[in-house]
Amino acid sequence: MTSQIAHHLRSGLTLLATLLLFSCGGASPAATDTNVQTIHFDCTDSPSCPAISVAGDPLYVLPNGADSPFRGLADPSMRKDPDSARLWLSYSYVGVHADLVNTSVVITPSVEIHLAHSDDRGKTWSYDKAIWPSILGTDQGATSDVGYSIHEVSTLAPFTLNNVTQWFALHLRYFLKQGDPIDLRKGDSFQHRLTQANTPTQLGNNPEAILTNPLTAPGWGSDLELSTLSPELSKCSVFSEPSLHQVDDKLYFITECLVLDVSSGTAVRVPSEEFNAVFVTDVGNDVTQFNWQYLGKITDSSVAAELGGIILTQVDMARGRDGKLLLIVTPATQIGDATSSHEGCRVLQIDSLNPPRLARNPDGSLIVRADIRSSDSDSSGLCTYDPDSDTGVILVRTHVDLTIPELVWSMHATGVQP
Repeated sequence: MTSQIAHHLRSGLTLLATLLLFSCGGASPAATDTNVQTIHFDCTDSPSCPAISVAGDPLYVLPNGADSPFRGLADPSMRKDPDSARLWLSYSYVGVHADLVNTSVVITPSVEIHLAHSDDRGKTWSYDKAIWPSILGTDQGATSDVGYSIHEVSTLAPFTLNNVTQWFALHLRYFLKQGDPIDLRKGDSFQHRLTQANTPTQLGNNPEAILTNPLTAPGWGSDLELSTLSPELSKCSVFSEPSLHQVDDKLYFITECLVLDVSSGTAVRVPSEEFNAVFVTDVGNDVTQFNWQYLGKITDSSVAAELGGIILTQVDMARGRDGKLLLIVTPATQIGDATSSHEGCRVLQIDSLNPPRLARNPDGSLIVRADIRSSDSDSSGLCTYDPDSDTGVILVRTHVDLTIPELVWSMHATGVQP
């Protein structure tokens, strides 16, 4: 979601500060070269693709009671509890901080990670807690700015070994100076945070592992700098958009490698060199001591091009209803000014994680189990799936209206069961 926020907010936050100051289609299969069918689905603003709400966690509103121009639910990660019929959902909760500083209202975007559950296969959801709230603090990088922690793109993973289940959650965290728009977030604050607990509602209560990249300032701390695990990762300036999943007795972690060219004095993305990297570890009782190993690339720019994008972002690992391991990706067709255009989700089939390899048809083309888009939204994607849900793949639609201005995310149940 990071890439969507920056492009639209600067003018919107100015208007928002003024407001506060004065107010204090159906699915159809198409055969491929094999017996696997690609499900095509268009998630429009219609009953066929209903929005998902969470009881007890309404969308953020301004202090005057009006809808916030910056709000919504995004970046879902849905997993079934191995010990019950319950489904768990972590997601990004988007709003703002409105602070009175020297008699003026200062507006700062806010993104938190919230947790909800469903006992009816995803038909309804109930709020449980904020796993990672956005809190006021001080920059630990190159400045001593006061600002807020921003938390987004979470991933849940139950892990069962010897009939004992524990839960993991990992997300992207960075720092934003008070009053700044998202596109001015501190580049030296990006990090992944990994936590472990006996139950989902205990996630966020225990010590966390800090997984960093070459740009992360030392002041934030680090348990592991991911790029040190292989020369192939040496060009990865930032790691983003994580996913966790158990396969056999191992915990797998996929994250997007972002490559920045700074030769001109300005950081410029190099999508042709970007990829999604696969890591694996055994599981112990201390997440800070996990022995992560790099396994290789699961996607690169050639795979992105095959799916109609220049990069593939926000991956999610899941099982299909036939038990096969899936990789859900969001193709982006544009990168510029820290923003990208998301073009729905593609559900791919994984042939192997060690070594990383996607499944392909006899003619060499990717096996695409589902192609989900949204023809009437400004951007869409950021999907998740669990075969025990009736929601099918959950897709995020983005609504942008710069005349208000307004930027709103919503989660939708597609019903697609890959």
